Amino acid sequence: MEKRLVKNKDKSFTDTKTGLTWYDNLGRMTPKYMNQMIEIMNEKENQNWRIPTVKELKELMKVYDHKNKDFWIAEKAKHSNYVNAYSEKNKIYMKETLLSSHVILVRD
Repeated sequence: MEKRLVKNKDKSFTDTKTGLTWYDNLGRMTPKYMNQMIEIMNEKENQNWRIPTVKELKELMKVYDHKNKDFWIAEKAKHSNYVNAYSEKNKIYMKETLLSSHVILVRD
């Protein structure tokens, strides 16, 4: 992790530039299981975890080791509330899918 990403005790990390806190320990999930996990984490920890926007994910990918990962992002799609984003050569591409993708959460 680049120096602007600071590890927290709960295995999350905070971006000192944006002030956002990230959690990247959930692995791959379908949208259904992702939503259930977010609900459980928010109830258990009384937190405000959510799926990042494409803008937030782009900023994180500038400093986070993200190679070979695709992510769920909170962008509306034709058939779902989530879109899969993946990076290739430091660019982000989006596609709609119902298959599993890597889950990374963010909170303000």
